[in-house]
Amino acid sequence: RAPYTPMKVPLTAHERSARAERAMRFAAAGAPPASAAATKKRAPGQQPRRGKPAKKKRPSARAPAAHQSLVGTSGALEKEYLRVTRPLRPEEVRPEHVLRQALPFVLGKYKENRSYEYICEQLKSIRQDITVQNIQSDIAVQAYARHCTLAMKHRDRAELTQCLSGLEQLRVAQRLGPREECSLAAIRILHESVECDLPVSVSLRLFAHRAASSKLVQSAFHLASLFRTRQLFAFLRARSQSLKLLQELTTPAAHRFRVSALLVLSKSHRGALRRSDLRRWLRCSDRELQVALDAARESLARDPVT
Repeated sequence: RAPYTPMKVPLTAHERSARAERAMRFAAAGAPPASAAATKKRAPGQQPRRGKPAKKKRPSARAPAAHQSLVGTSGALEKEYLRVTRPLRPEEVRPEHVLRQALPFVLGKYKENRSYEYICEQLKSIRQDITVQNIQSDIAVQAYARHCTLAMKHRDRAELTQCLSGLEQLRVAQRLGPREECSLAAIRILHESVECDLPVSVSLRLFAHRAASSKLVQSAFHLASLFRTRQLFAFLRARSQSLKLLQELTTPAAHRFRVSALLVLSKSHRGALRRSDLRRWLRCSDRELQVALDAARESLARDPVT
């Protein structure tokens, strides 16, 4: 291979002037001029060193975030979720003691108006304030867990995924107590088996094994088994006898089962059925029965053969 020969620049008057200006700039900055290293004498026959290009330093993944030192100053109990791409200002963020008042306040209003759009917006705003201030106390666990339950109840998979991810990060950071870990295990069990209609994964079984003695986790596994085997009336009966959290988590599945049961009963019973019998068989209130009857009528109207 032919030896390397550096390219020579013609030493014209313009080149001499440019080199002199560069030397003056380097001298003013306190750094040696580049020409000093370039004009260093080499031994006869010695080739110039060709080093590897310097690697660009990647930003460290553990570098502290810019928002970790932010402490909010807002005192609003209700606040819209801010869809911004810039760092939030302190007056736009609520501190932890205000968030502790805001969470029960917005949940109380949700009990009155039953608007998921309202409570989803407010809980997202609370989670945003928690995130930008890097809060990992019990208020963060409560906000994520409550939003997770409501998102599963209203089949909001996008928010449910984000809340499960947030709870998992808090679990890894050892911010969850035994009770919260049992709730997280139950939510994940029912999410995988009931909402996603998938068998419970091995990793989730290993995680839930630590809380296997919990009544909540045992009931969640039992409901998941009944759902997977499509034991309709057994599922509704077990759900009605389970804890309130499990009833909220399985609300969409119970509604689908009731509609399916009403479609089956409409074929097998030619005579009229009393509402009291339907409520007893389907384990529901009069309002839930009416919602299921309306859905069954719509299904029959779309497809009379069903």
